[in-house]
Amino acid sequence: MSIIKPYHRFYRRTISGVNQGYNSTAYLADHMYADRPEMYIRSFDIIQHDIRHLFDYIEPDDQNMSTYSMKIYDLYVRICLEVEANFKAVLFENKYSRKPEDWTIKDYFKINKTYHLYGYRITFPIWRGERATFLPFAEWDSAEYKPLSWYQIYNKCKHNKYEHMPEASFGNMLNAFAGLFALLSAQFGHETYSPGSILLSVSAGDDSYYKGEFGIGDYLQVHYPNDWTEDELYDFEWQDLKTQEERFQRFDFDSI
Repeated sequence: MSIIKPYHRFYRRTISGVNQGYNSTAYLADHMYADRPEMYIRSFDIIQHDIRHLFDYIEPDDQNMSTYSMKIYDLYVRICLEVEANFKAVLFENKYSRKPEDWTIKDYFKINKTYHLYGYRITFPIWRGERATFLPFAEWDSAEYKPLSWYQIYNKCKHNKYEHMPEASFGNMLNAFAGLFALLSAQFGHETYSPGSILLSVSAGDDSYYKGEFGIGDYLQVHYPNDWTEDELYDFEWQDLKTQEERFQRFDFDSI
């Protein structure tokens, strides 16, 4: 049985129908969908700006994956803090009875199960070598919890900065950044919550130089999971649903 009301901060495909395109994105702009989503996107945009500036000095290249520096370390920590902030927002805005002060990465693993984060592939369009595509949550492709290597390294560096700084490498930082981008895409799709007029974009398709779908920030390419079952997909007419007072529902994370 498919889902007849969207969950807070859950972006999912809709079952094919006459209004599939409208139903699959219009609810994202509703103010009840998420609390201050523009702030999370803005934080991402600032980080992405700093990373692209870093590319002026460190080429996005397979050979540079082990490079480390104080600047890379600082970006790494900022990214992981933002990952944590997004995970917490998802749990806060849905149903979860465990006290927030007790939350750890194992609590966030519950979100992976509902978002299929393990299936997100993130590609850097300008890259030299074979490692342009990152699967930041691939280690969570299991029913049982397994640590995320880039998050473990972040915690090690956070507690002993100078000893572990070489592990806060260019490659691990970019893997964490891909994880943040995947997490935002799983919540908001391509919606940027930017002020100004709404513009309709048209895909260049086969005529585009870069093959793939660009996401939030219009730089990284996102490849969404393809293993959704029908009972995990949305099936509603947003034109009718948006007039209801209770047009969103809260996912019960206690049930996982």
